[in-house]
Amino acid sequence: MKKIILIIMATVILAGCDYKTENGYVNRKNVHEYLDKLSQGKISGTPGFYYRKLNDLEEYIDARKDKVYKSEEEKKEYLFDKGLIYLSRSEFIKAFPLLREYLDLTGDKARVYYNIADKIGETKTSEVDEIYSMAVLATKDTFPEPLTIDQQVWAFNGNMTYPLLVMGDALLGSEEFLSHKHMIIDISKILLKLKSTEIDAKMINHLYELENLPENRIAEVLSTDIATKIRKLDYVIAYYINPLHPDFNKAAYFADQRDYREWGTIFPDYRIEVLIRAYIGAGEYNKALVIYEYHKHRFDDEGLESITHLNLLLAVAHAGLGQLEESFSYLSREFEITEIKETWLEYKHTNSKTIVPDRKGDMLRSLFEVYFFFDEFRAFEDTPWQQKFEDMVNRNLNRYSSSKLFDLGL
Repeated sequence: MKKIILIIMATVILAGCDYKTENGYVNRKNVHEYLDKLSQGKISGTPGFYYRKLNDLEEYIDARKDKVYKSEEEKKEYLFDKGLIYLSRSEFIKAFPLLREYLDLTGDKARVYYNIADKIGETKTSEVDEIYSMAVLATKDTFPEPLTIDQQVWAFNGNMTYPLLVMGDALLGSEEFLSHKHMIIDISKILLKLKSTEIDAKMINHLYELENLPENRIAEVLSTDIATKIRKLDYVIAYYINPLHPDFNKAAYFADQRDYREWGTIFPDYRIEVLIRAYIGAGEYNKALVIYEYHKHRFDDEGLESITHLNLLLAVAHAGLGQLEESFSYLSREFEITEIKETWLEYKHTNSKTIVPDRKGDMLRSLFEVYFFFDEFRAFEDTPWQQKFEDMVNRNLNRYSSSKLFDLGL
């Protein structure tokens, strides 16, 4: 009898025990509340308190992993939660592989892309808008889930036109969304404008409003006589490489109809970037490299190299061909000349033109594309190049170690 009582007492004591974290913020009663707040960006506190809470949360889910994540589906969530903790601490080289692994297992683009966009958006970059759009487009059949209404409103307030066009009916049918206290845009007005968009010469010649047309209007672009053939082709190619509605086989099909030797007068560098991306997306790496070889003398300006992410694209092409040493060389160059934006670009106006000083591509966008756009870089995995890549990226990220993005307040 005494033995039975002792066993019962021991069981009760063990059941009452919990893992104690260093700072005592997280325990079994509130761990799921913390995880929910983490995915919604709602863990509060000054930088010091915020990061101590993150550290406690990481410590707890590592120590009690089998208790917090019991089912097979919950075990996948561990990758997401761990990745978000790293992301919140700006440990990008640790966060992105975990979030990509989680994405591959679950297909949860909405939460992965939203949280990445939210983090990169802490910098002064415009290269994050597409990532927000990709996140909300992933909810078009389940709106607003798996995001919250707060997250949807925050994203749409960035005036994401293509998601509005695709998801208009779902948005107009959600009173909670339309009447949200932080909603600052008129959905009905914007939708009306989008549906009546006219295809004009400015749109085609400047590769403008690429995301605003449904695909059934692409034939209209090709048939119009308000622009030259090459500019119409450039518009269509750029449309099909856009990550909001990609179709690289179609992009390469139209690229084959364009004379790649042509160097235009309106955004010519971007047009060449578009051609290279089209062929890379279709797996035609040698064609991409031929285009670069023909035009490389035009990209001897570091700003052009950087803003077009040219070296990233060349690295993809060489990785796709199994040439990892060449790929790593171009990747190194990409991260050396791109930046983490700490201030918005300043525009200087003269009588004749607008000058954008020190125009550079965004380093975090480059890193995002390495992990989420280009599977060719998986050729680095389980090779010495993987560690060299991680060391190189961290070295370049450390150029900004004193910036607010990396201030842990500890």
